Amino acid sequence: MEVEWRNLSVSIGEKQILSPCSGLLRPGRMVALMGPSGSGKTSFLNCLRQNIAHAGEVRFDGARFGPQLRQLIGFVEQDDVVIPQLTVRQSLLFLAELRLGIGTREAAAAVEQVMESLRLGKIADSVIGESGASARISGGERKRLCIARELLGEPRLLLCDEPTSGLDSTMADQVMANLRSLCTNGKVSVLAAIHQPSTHIFARFDELLLLKDGEVVYWGPACDAEALFTAHCSPRHSLQSTAEYLMDLVTLEPAPESAEGKGSSAIASGMSRASLAGLLAHVHMTAAALPPLAAPSLAKQSQGSHAAPVLRQLLLLSRRHWSLLHKELFTTLSLVQNIGLMLIAALLWVQLQFSEEDVRSRWGTCLWTAGTWMFFPIFGGMNMFPPFRRVLEKELGVGCYSLGAFYTARTILLLPLELAWPTLWITGVFWIANLNPDFSIFIQFILVVYLSYCVFHGLGIAISASGMPPGRSNTFALLLITYFFAWSGFFVDMSRVPEWISWVRHLNAFGYAVQLLMHTIIPASLEFDCEVSSAAGIQQVSEGCKLKEGSAGGSYVLAGDEALSRIGITAEPWLCIAFLFGCLFFFRVLAFLLLRWDLRSATIGAKEHNSSPQVESKIVSPGSTAAATAGDVEDPRDPADDIKQQQV
Repeated sequence: MEVEWRNLSVSIGEKQILSPCSGLLRPGRMVALMGPSGSGKTSFLNCLRQNIAHAGEVRFDGARFGPQLRQLIGFVEQDDVVIPQLTVRQSLLFLAELRLGIGTREAAAAVEQVMESLRLGKIADSVIGESGASARISGGERKRLCIARELLGEPRLLLCDEPTSGLDSTMADQVMANLRSLCTNGKVSVLAAIHQPSTHIFARFDELLLLKDGEVVYWGPACDAEALFTAHCSPRHSLQSTAEYLMDLVTLEPAPESAEGKGSSAIASGMSRASLAGLLAHVHMTAAALPPLAAPSLAKQSQGSHAAPVLRQLLLLSRRHWSLLHKELFTTLSLVQNIGLMLIAALLWVQLQFSEEDVRSRWGTCLWTAGTWMFFPIFGGMNMFPPFRRVLEKELGVGCYSLGAFYTARTILLLPLELAWPTLWITGVFWIANLNPDFSIFIQFILVVYLSYCVFHGLGIAISASGMPPGRSNTFALLLITYFFAWSGFFVDMSRVPEWISWVRHLNAFGYAVQLLMHTIIPASLEFDCEVSSAAGIQQVSEGCKLKEGSAGGSYVLAGDEALSRIGITAEPWLCIAFLFGCLFFFRVLAFLLLRWDLRSATIGAKEHNSSPQVESKIVSPGSTAAATAGDVEDPRDPADDIKQQQV
């Protein structure tokens, strides 16, 4: 792919991170992007990737950037973006089947081919593992895996941000050899930001783009760089490699004037102002050689467009989530935890009777049931998206699947899997506590708990999708849980609450869930035995108790509806159901909208802004020299992060 950019620049407020620049990247070339930290290397890569807002124009084979070009541009981050719980083969097969079909020979062949070309066959069935874990693949293997994932999309432009970071010299050379082999057929162009390559690695590059303090001091064949710098600066010392010599010149402070002119006996330090002026003068002399951009052409829709059908997206995403969730959910520790929690609750209310004193005990059981399956889904939902955030951003950014497909597969299709533990817990508590002997009531009870679980799971998902930091989201969740419990009506008679604040209880989804559970286990036909006391020969019973029909011994019973009214359960069942379904719909839709807003840069992409025609071009095509990017920041990734926050 041929990439051209004109008057490309990035600014944060009044601070310019990337100076106006123009240039050209030819097909099948491997280009090194070098410079000290803070010189704007990552910002420049993100501009070509169209991942941040910028001024100027970028053309890809003569076309402006569009959704159909996203999969033609691969990007290998400095930090490896993979799902550590998957094996190497699973990680690659997911992407291949999205593009080529589930279970097809073409997908399997594509995976085998890319693993063979990057020498990943020996670890194909090894778990990737977390960095620092004992059972994991090596750093070089992780880096090659990231490259393999990009190659499955058949990109024509591959951008790499520090591909050798954290690797030893041997692993770094292997990774760069793999990148070099991609350019030999002329179909892939590689632009790699690299700090200080070894002599062997430096020799693999065709061209070099060298940055210093926001200026490009060299752009051209890598093998010619030393000759140009030697003509303007002190010569390279015999102990220095060419890459070290160039990086020292653009990084270190210039040597005192008394130390200059000592020839090759001293290791080169930073370049003097006069030397820098000479290099920049050479850049400005060649800048005019760049021709203006032609009118943009239309990118072919079929080019790089591998958008899978929605059903395929849902099936593959569900399969991947299943492989992750079932290992986390169904563990020995989870089994012990849920059985233990079930026994603690069940034995507290073991074999409740049907006397009027047991009505409140059943209320406590329903409160505990709804509370248990409010706590777990809220905090479980809050961890829904953060572990996948970077992978999700990357895969959405290249159009692997839609956000709607990911959201549906992650939050809805696998929900039955998450209901396994609530089913076990409810079954034990319901029958051990003897809430109601009717099996049909048990089925209704468990369905109500499922509904409540889905409501609070949606609330947790919404908190997760909001992008709040962990400390803030935990505080918010604890405040909500405290409100739910305190205003449920169990701890205080709600008629005692001042009228100006009493309306708050009507917004409590947890309160409606508890009331619906009580309506379920205590229907109007259920009767509770009333305690009869005698005073002066007169029988006395509690309010609401009535003489049992057909009872000759003066037995009194409390009807189910009277029992509920006595403890303040006044909401109609239909109202409880309607409110819970309304909350279910609201939280799920809110979560999706919040997630789409939080990931808007990945789903929508950065917009191009044309720069003023008066801005001077400073980067020229290979074979000449040019000026490029700027950025007086210590971390080269910080500008890009700040720019993302200023978008929209």
